[in-house]
Amino acid sequence: MNDQQYFFVDNFLDTVLVSAIATEKTKLATTETLPDNCGHFINPDGIVVDDSTHPNIYNRYHDNSMLKSLLPKSVGNLIDKIRVSLTPYLNNPVIYNYATLPSLKMNVKETSGGWHKDYNPIENFDDATKQWITFFTLSSDDVNSEFQVSHTSEWPDVWKRGIKETLSDNRLFAHNMNLGHQYHQNDKNDVTLIYIRWYDNLIK
Repeated sequence: MNDQQYFFVDNFLDTVLVSAIATEKTKLATTETLPDNCGHFINPDGIVVDDSTHPNIYNRYHDNSMLKSLLPKSVGNLIDKIRVSLTPYLNNPVIYNYATLPSLKMNVKETSGGWHKDYNPIENFDDATKQWITFFTLSSDDVNSEFQVSHTSEWPDVWKRGIKETLSDNRLFAHNMNLGHQYHQNDKNDVTLIYIRWYDNLIK
């Protein structure tokens, strides 16, 4: 269905770039690095305001240039490559939210995070087919946590539709916002996700 689109790519980057990102990921803001290494808000004029309470980068500038300037060069190169992979679906993919999620921890009483859809908070933009989420993985070799993309929680297991994959290093998952996702935390969970929300900014 054209309104429910997704894809995933194994070995998304060459080994040199993956190694560079893995080395530089300690420079990325996470909840553990606050407030010293913090998030940012980029306003429509390109002015950057530090946010010591959240590690995310919220981008309201018309392109990705200001956001990339706040990240290591290797991550900027990753962003460029993801952007190219989205061009069959979006005319002008622009990031509005960026986050680094290391070793996701779900509720200790649960074995997995609940299936859910994310909703785009970008102002005055409601077309879910032109809003995408991408997840790039960095992980050790010994991981058994899983990631699911589907229309409903039971799709992959019951209806054999969507995807449910054991995570590994250097993979890209992407879907539009008519679909949802679920992170299944298992006992081997050494995974960092670079999580990006995109929209089709037709005003260049």
